[in-house]
Amino acid sequence: MRSQISLTSLFTRLPPSSPKYPKVVLYHGNFPLHTMDLIKTGKYIADKRKSLGLTQKQVAEKLGMILVQKCSYPKNYITAVDKEGTEMKTAELLSGVDGAFLFDYHTNEKFQSLTIFISEYHFGKLAAKNKIAELSYEEVESPTEGKIVLVPDFEEFEVKLIVADTSTKYSTTIPILEKVEGREYYGRSATQIEGKVSIQKNSEQGLAAFIYGKDGLSTTPIQNIEQGEIDQQNDYIYFISFQFSE
Repeated sequence: MRSQISLTSLFTRLPPSSPKYPKVVLYHGNFPLHTMDLIKTGKYIADKRKSLGLTQKQVAEKLGMILVQKCSYPKNYITAVDKEGTEMKTAELLSGVDGAFLFDYHTNEKFQSLTIFISEYHFGKLAAKNKIAELSYEEVESPTEGKIVLVPDFEEFEVKLIVADTSTKYSTTIPILEKVEGREYYGRSATQIEGKVSIQKNSEQGLAAFIYGKDGLSTTPIQNIEQGEIDQQNDYIYFISFQFSE
């Protein structure tokens, strides 16, 4: 049985470069492996390919797959702002002990509206769902980028929402744990999307969730909540979702 190709083994222990020929730098991920001249590169790869029992076509296909994966980023996506970045650190200083949740979205395609929803769960059951923001771009050019900000404030029992782009800014306040006895003693947690999430037009997608419990908490991944998998151990969940519509 032919062994699976390892690009790491294919491009390690490369021969030294020569000043007579152009140089090329090969990478594994984002890290340069070695610098060498083109002629020795070709000979080394040919020898390594033969020792692995691979054809030129098979090597080309393997390399092609990596190039496609490296360059295939979603055209329309939303991502959480880097927690270690200056922007996030500044937001946390301004927002207080409960921190802030910042998200950037980027779109290469036009859309007519951006809607933000909140779904409120009590002991695992959906108690209410409301539209808390709707930005319309039917008569104007839709933005190519924007920001969604969520700032929970447990002392005031509210979550502040800010939606902004290059020409528009909208903000509102969402009350939490209304009329809940002893709410000041509740524990709290939160979950949010991770990495770049592709925007699915005309589909509601999860963004973040704020979780509160009297006798304990269970942090549920945002994808589970999005699919309706709600942990009944949590007394109250406020699930924030978004939808880009054409």
